[in-house]
Amino acid sequence: QTGSTKLDVAISAGVSSVLKKIRVLNASEYREAIKYYDVDPSFNKGANVDAMDEILRNGLQQNYSIAGSGGNENGKYRFSVGFLNQDGIVINTSFKKYNADIAANLKLLSSKKLGLDFHLNSSQYIQDGSMLSPGFGGIIATALTWNPTDSLKNADGSAKIVPGGSVNPLVLSKFLRDNLKVTTLLGSITPYYKF
Repeated sequence: QTGSTKLDVAISAGVSSVLKKIRVLNASEYREAIKYYDVDPSFNKGANVDAMDEILRNGLQQNYSIAGSGGNENGKYRFSVGFLNQDGIVINTSFKKYNADIAANLKLLSSKKLGLDFHLNSSQYIQDGSMLSPGFGGIIATALTWNPTDSLKNADGSAKIVPGGSVNPLVLSKFLRDNLKVTTLLGSITPYYKF
């Protein structure tokens, strides 16, 4: 595009949530199963907990971007910057992305036969996770297999840790993290001459 700089601004927001949870026994069904299968009554811890509800949340998403372009007979340019911030639907998870891009086409000499194309792109994303590994050891698996009659928290509100017991998904979420940060920078400069 030639002429004055054209600027575009975009802002969006949204919310993510779980569409459907996996059905597991609630506390009263668990107590009935203990009786029905004649299991040791000590497995009934007396609480009423939905571990999946404790680790899931609605995740807010925000997206911001600005882009501009312009130029004249001697050159054209385009630039953009963006930011994405998304909370995961599992507690202590998030994703952030920053990006910037600039491109220019310059025509040199009075004949405009010599030119230079320039492009630079930079991005960074940061992913914070709560032991989301597949299989039995991840936060989802520990929440699905948690005894619904056993409290996840102590009386003071802190996460309950029982040595030798089941892994508390709240503890797993807080202390075992899968964090990732990746930065990328790409660029090119291409001179050209038109015969």
